[in-house]
Amino acid sequence: MLDRIDAPNFMLEVQSSLLPDPLLADGVFYGVPALAVSGIETSESWKAGIEAQAARLGLPPVVYLPSGDRLVVHRSAAEFVACLGEYLS
Repeated sequence: MLDRIDAPNFMLEVQSSLLPDPLLADGVFYGVPALAVSGIETSESWKAGIEAQAARLGLPPVVYLPSGDRLVVHRSAAEFVACLGEYLS
């Protein structure tokens, strides 16, 4: 789906994701069974950003799956399900 999105809609998605979310206060996920995942091939700056946000929000360390930058849950489905069992049990 993301490969077929047109430029104006893509820009709207990017703009909305860059706005601060008032519900994501520091530590909001402490004690909540949640995790952040990303693909191992993401850039170092992206990894630094997602790791900082995960720590700020009270999430466990980011789980890097073997494939699927923006579609990591789909491209690394078996690994994603495995990490759910490990981190959320």
